[in-house]
Amino acid sequence: DSENQYFADGIMEDILNQLFRIREMKVVSRTTAEYFRDSHMTSPEIARKVSVNYVLEGSVQRSENKVRIFVQMIDARNDQHILSERFEGDMTSIFLLQNNIAKKVADQLEAVLSNEEMRQIDRMPSTNPEAYDYYLKARFLVNKANDEQRVDINREGLMSSIQYFEKAIAADTNFAEAYAGLADAWFNLSAWGWYQPYSEGILKAKEFSMKALEINPDCAEAHAVKGGYLNWP
Repeated sequence: DSENQYFADGIMEDILNQLFRIREMKVVSRTTAEYFRDSHMTSPEIARKVSVNYVLEGSVQRSENKVRIFVQMIDARNDQHILSERFEGDMTSIFLLQNNIAKKVADQLEAVLSNEEMRQIDRMPSTNPEAYDYYLKARFLVNKANDEQRVDINREGLMSSIQYFEKAIAADTNFAEAYAGLADAWFNLSAWGWYQPYSEGILKAKEFSMKALEINPDCAEAHAVKGGYLNWP
């Protein structure tokens, strides 16, 4: 269902983010992975192109409140499946599903997780499925607004994302990543000159990023925005 593309993309990105936290693993970026979404290349060909040993494939199905995620991991060196599993649950357990997938991959690759890595993987950004859904819609719009080279961005995409970030926050006022996304949208609108006076937009970015860090001091997205406005004249 093309209308659920934002949801599938969001699940993919969040699973990648979980795997990024495991120091023993090198994971290519979301934008690199997306480049191969419709590729007809084989897994070994893709692996050689991006210098990795394993390829993680998956699909997401959603029907109302039910979610089903299929995951396959391929050892690209010999083109063999080493993991093929289905994870099912409802929207209230979506983060648990993602966490279990990350742990399953780590276990399959015999990666040893530290207590801190386990803590970060087990953390639930939100307990509200509606808030998470709004957040994924907002992030989808932000990702679409960026061009592939990340050197240009679309104003309309950013403006549209703001309303969904705000809806996510209204549904869950303790959703750090939603505040960070809102801060990022305001920062980019101001930095690109689409919001005037720009100093007011930068102030909004500061306010929302600080709120995110108040909720979760480890929120990487909020730290990125903070780095941006601290360098802004």
